[in-house]
Amino acid sequence: MKAEPLEGNLILDINPSILYPIIDRLLGGGREGGAIARRPLTEIELRLVSRITGLFLDELRRAWENVIEFKLEVVRVESNPQLVQIVPPNEVVVLVSFELALREIRGMMNLCIPYNSIERIGGKLSANSWVAYGRRQATPESIEQISRTLRSSLVEVEVRLAKTRISTDELFGLRVGDIVTTEKDIHSPLVINVEGVPKFRAFSGAFKGHKAVRIQELIANPADAIGE
Repeated sequence: MKAEPLEGNLILDINPSILYPIIDRLLGGGREGGAIARRPLTEIELRLVSRITGLFLDELRRAWENVIEFKLEVVRVESNPQLVQIVPPNEVVVLVSFELALREIRGMMNLCIPYNSIERIGGKLSANSWVAYGRRQATPESIEQISRTLRSSLVEVEVRLAKTRISTDELFGLRVGDIVTTEKDIHSPLVINVEGVPKFRAFSGAFKGHKAVRIQELIANPADAIGE
């Protein structure tokens, strides 16, 4: 690949173990993966791969835009890695590896950047440059966009009724109708966990024939609910 205005070429390597299952899925294949092909890509497969790499290059361009704006372009596709050499064997390179997962199928994608390509912008690759990118002030539009996305997110809510300890012998002796006592007072509020974090105190009851809880108060500090 070319990454103007950087000098030289970069290499994007996609392992066949994940590339061919992605192509198979794009062509209407099922979820079950078949044997990994060991052959060059066909013309149709090359067209599909160009769509995959195009998405990756767009995200890579956005990730670097705070450091440098460059134009990424695929100039050559090669199925035999032994035929590709962009720097002498003893040159220093930066290798960035990504693990891709398609259900149970996993594979690697590697981005190889010769050091001489980024040497002249080395001053911009300090930690401060990346941190500054993350410290940009939030705009009302970005806040609304994030809020809109989060509103549809599903979270796990659980009500902690009580907690106690019994011996293994008592456990094996339990029968239908037995009563397990706890130290939880029936008049004390229950703790509601949101994604495992104590968030509310509430009382149990029923609502329209369903078991329910009525929230009494917000738990500002989750540490305050330890032991309840």
